[in-house]
Amino acid sequence: MSHVASYYPIIAALQAAERMPGMGGAGITWTGSNDVQTRFLTEVVGPGYKHVAGLPIESLASKSVDEINAFLAARGFSITLRPIGPQDFAVATILDLLVEWLNEGTRDIIRTPQGEYPVAKIKGGGVELYKSANSPHPIARLQTRSEYKVYMTMVDEPPPTGIGS
Repeated sequence: MSHVASYYPIIAALQAAERMPGMGGAGITWTGSNDVQTRFLTEVVGPGYKHVAGLPIESLASKSVDEINAFLAARGFSITLRPIGPQDFAVATILDLLVEWLNEGTRDIIRTPQGEYPVAKIKGGGVELYKSANSPHPIARLQTRSEYKVYMTMVDEPPPTGIGS
């Protein structure tokens, strides 16, 4: 099974919330309500703030779920948000980004003493491998036909829940 994570939509959602009247604007200090959120805000959101500008991303924050639902429907989404309380706000973010790999790839399997792992074999380069002190698995950076780069790694288990709790 594969999991995909893109943190830029969450960062863009926070930025949209900051632009809401009465929120205090840029520079607001976000506080996590659990350890996962606190770590995410410190390690991902802070450093990622500057990278959202220029991405094909749209965000809307509002105290009206009707406004958010209309935003989503106008972009082809059929989901609707449930009503929220008077002190709450809702956010929707759409990252519309399709990349083409620089070089063609094929599916393959790597067999190790620990098991078999699905991989993509990329022809002709366009892949760089990195190591991280935070993971025993290598991180692959794949070049695309655009300026965007995609990073992939294996995980032993899904990331912890709690970002939206």
